[in-house]
Amino acid sequence: DAALLADALDEHDLTLIGGVVFRAFHDPAQWDDVLDGAQRTIKALTHHGAKPLVLIDSISQARAPTAGRPDEAVQMDAQTWAAFRDRIAHVARLGTDAGLVVSMHAHAAGFMDFEPELERLLDEVDKDLLKICFDTGHHSYAGFDPVAFMKRHVDRISYMHLKDIDPKVKADVVANRTGFYDACGQGIFCNLGQGD
Repeated sequence: DAALLADALDEHDLTLIGGVVFRAFHDPAQWDDVLDGAQRTIKALTHHGAKPLVLIDSISQARAPTAGRPDEAVQMDAQTWAAFRDRIAHVARLGTDAGLVVSMHAHAAGFMDFEPELERLLDEVDKDLLKICFDTGHHSYAGFDPVAFMKRHVDRISYMHLKDIDPKVKADVVANRTGFYDACGQGIFCNLGQGD
């Protein structure tokens, strides 16, 4: 609620700088929830003059067990992918039409996790509609090189999440086929400067 948010921000002398829609874009049965969250977030952002809107596909029960292991992860068939992509593009259009800068965040344990999935989405959704919220830690956790990706896509990155990954924990959870939640509990995300 934009007005309630305004009161809370004023109380703590804060300014809203952006927002996130972290919902199950991968699940068509949850589309109404995704759309509701997107519309309310867009309304709050525009009310407060914040421009960045970050989209994250929420953690999936099908993907959480294989976080960090792209070769073992469940994949979408062509039809399911197209519908998933279209739901993301629809919300991106809503945000862009409202004057926001919309970006996609690849997140461990969701269906937008691994670099090839993000690359595919970027190829299929117009760059004026969808940018990248680049998360260094999630990219490393997924088994890819964050620096190489940034060099290739620097012109499309509009927002950053700086995280660090403990390389020892990462090696252990990949070798032991540890799921996302247990990997988090074991400290895969560490303090900045203490990881890879």
